[in-house]
Amino acid sequence: MCSTILDVLSSIYHQDSANYFILEGQNTLPQFAEKIHIKPVEIQVKFFEILEFLVFNLNFVPCKELISLSILIKSNHSVECSIRCIKTLLKVLHYHTIYKDVFREVGLLEVMVTCLHRYATLLKEVQNDGRDVFRECGGARCAHNMVPYLECRQQALSIVQQLVLSNGGDDDMGTLLGLMHTAPTTALELKTHVLKSLLHVLKESHRTRTVFRKVGGFVYVMSVLVSMEGCLAEPPKPPWDVADRREVILLLKTVFSTLTVAMRYEPANARVFATEVRYASLTEAVRLLGCFSPHTQIQPICGRLKTCEETVFAELFVNMHKETK
Repeated sequence: MCSTILDVLSSIYHQDSANYFILEGQNTLPQFAEKIHIKPVEIQVKFFEILEFLVFNLNFVPCKELISLSILIKSNHSVECSIRCIKTLLKVLHYHTIYKDVFREVGLLEVMVTCLHRYATLLKEVQNDGRDVFRECGGARCAHNMVPYLECRQQALSIVQQLVLSNGGDDDMGTLLGLMHTAPTTALELKTHVLKSLLHVLKESHRTRTVFRKVGGFVYVMSVLVSMEGCLAEPPKPPWDVADRREVILLLKTVFSTLTVAMRYEPANARVFATEVRYASLTEAVRLLGCFSPHTQIQPICGRLKTCEETVFAELFVNMHKETK
């Protein structure tokens, strides 16, 4: 019956453009919209095609019908029907730029934002459920065990990142940090990849930075720095004589980036680092990298400067004096 009614209605509208405006006061289409979500798919398709006809062929802005569609989407009676409705609205939006303003005025923009919030909430629930099942099936342990292998490290770390970001990800972060502690000293690439994956999650949320502090993240990262003692010495001593200098520099850079991000905008983390790890320990670890003098105090200059050296210093201070005048 509904299909026949819509066919007749469509035929009337197509015969003469004035027919729609004559029947507009009957609110036929808005009334259809109230129950369209319980109708079969073919009826829904016919209904939305009629709405498209009003816009594309009559060049008319059907405000009543658009308002009824916004109510239909907001009610969320049927996801499939809402999807068909949104597809129709998208076609209308592409037809003319005026509909950007129309959608705002009839409340469709607010409804779309509501849909996005609804979808985001649903997505989080699905992801959290999936992560819990993944852990229960032993998937988390398997992913952690795959991280040391370069062939699948990127994919494994991507999985671990999602586990860390989910509720209950404390153990996953602790396991990932512990992997660096048990890895060989010269496993520079592995440690760099692990720290970069941690950098990503630390930037994502406040919660992950808090978890980093609670699982002793600063101690783990500092242990990486301490284990690199002598890596920048000239000439390098074993095992650093066979290490790639670029990998050494990259790991050092990633270590400092991790410490920085972990403390940035996190007063509690910065306080823990200052009181428990201490900057003196950081200074000592950096000094022992091998690129600094072993002396901790400024040594007195033995002997006098040579004549040429005295001339250079004299000219330097004379020029500085002239520039300040």
